[in-house]
Amino acid sequence: MIGGAIWGIFPGLFKALFNVHEVITSIMCTWIGMFAVNLTIVNLSQMLAKDWGLAQMDRTAPLATANPSAILPKLGLDKLMESSYMNIGIFIAIGIAIIMFIVLHKTVFGYELKACGYNRNASV
Repeated sequence: MIGGAIWGIFPGLFKALFNVHEVITSIMCTWIGMFAVNLTIVNLSQMLAKDWGLAQMDRTAPLATANPSAILPKLGLDKLMESSYMNIGIFIAIGIAIIMFIVLHKTVFGYELKACGYNRNASV
């Protein structure tokens, strides 16, 4: 319960301090929590279905088998973070966030987009 209360502080703080919609931040926190748990238990072999004798025939083929060229390069991040999930996707996300910041804060389009969003009547 204490962990859930601490986790629930973040959407409340974002709503109180930055006026961010609580449903959006709650959904985002849910996904962050799910991936954090997946990263935490990835090395526990008793959590894997094959160790319980379950067949994987009803699952889709792993991406590495079906289309190896679609795998993002890891650049050693998997060794650094000790997780097979780590790849250059974090750098791509940071780059896109910087580009979006520039577009929203330094262009006419960004100004118009924010002006429409701030105007309750124009955004409907």
